[in-house]
Amino acid sequence: MEKQHRSLTRHVARLLVGVLALAGCFVVTAVQAPAASAAHGEQRLRVGQRLTAGQYLVNGQYRAIMQSDGNFVLKKGSKVCWAAGTGGRGDSRSYIVMQSDANLVIYKYVHGPALWASHTTIFERGHLMLNVSVTGRVTLQITDESTYIWTIAFSYC
Repeated sequence: MEKQHRSLTRHVARLLVGVLALAGCFVVTAVQAPAASAAHGEQRLRVGQRLTAGQYLVNGQYRAIMQSDGNFVLKKGSKVCWAAGTGGRGDSRSYIVMQSDANLVIYKYVHGPALWASHTTIFERGHLMLNVSVTGRVTLQITDESTYIWTIAFSYC
């Protein structure tokens, strides 16, 4: 009887895992797998890449920086043009990642809670990137297209 109970329990557990996976309940675990190399010092952040504390994207005078306090900011020189508003909620383990579902997310730490997200999603898995332009415009876009999915709104610095 006990053997049948364990077998039934395993069967129910497998069924539950399958149902939850179909419902998309494991997306957080899947997207928080270790990301590809960081794009530090580049103009673009591509799918799977992340910026950790102190790393940044740069184009001309503009830098999009992942700070050690958990905040992601756009600066022109030392002037802050835009901030995600997560300062003080993270620490040196915090990072921002471009997920394959087109959601740009700041995590407190690996497998930790999300502090901020762009709340963008696309169903066609194209080549996505976060781009910093020479004018300071930060956009989440489909590569080689002028299709913007999301952009940072800020007053010009």
